[in-house]
Amino acid sequence: MQALLVLDVVNAIFELPIPLHDADGFVERVRCLLVRARATGVPVVHFRHLGPEGSLFAPGGRGREIDARVAAVEGELVIDKREPDMFVGTSLAEVLAERAVDEVVICGFSTEGCVDSTVRSAWAKGLRVVLASGAHTTTANAVLTAEQIVRHHDLVLARFARVMPAVDVMFAG
Repeated sequence: MQALLVLDVVNAIFELPIPLHDADGFVERVRCLLVRARATGVPVVHFRHLGPEGSLFAPGGRGREIDARVAAVEGELVIDKREPDMFVGTSLAEVLAERAVDEVVICGFSTEGCVDSTVRSAWAKGLRVVLASGAHTTTANAVLTAEQIVRHHDLVLARFARVMPAVDVMFAG
């Protein structure tokens, strides 16, 4: 059984001082993954980062809300978390075990943070992992452009996941 994990696609990431790589394309590819997962009854789990007071990700703030274009629908789980690894300090492992999930499809923000950490952690836990290329994103840093970070991680994370274009990811309920 598969599950789709949607990491931190919340309002705050679109309000960062440095723009996201391919923001509109990213959101559209996440939206398409959601449509396909929902159509086959695959479990969907959304995550929201819980940041400190005064931050874009502060509790109760608009920034923490899932972007309306990819919002959770009835029956989908929304998990709040504080760490970049979705398994740390959350009920994710139990949720996946209860649903007999043995493969996770991962998409979201940020490529070098939450996406990287969760891909490696899921692999280390014995899950099959699919990284939906084009459906994870980040911002540039002082050394690399956002596109370089995304492309680098697609290459590196292929050691731990099947990296495939989001448009090619299929779900079987």
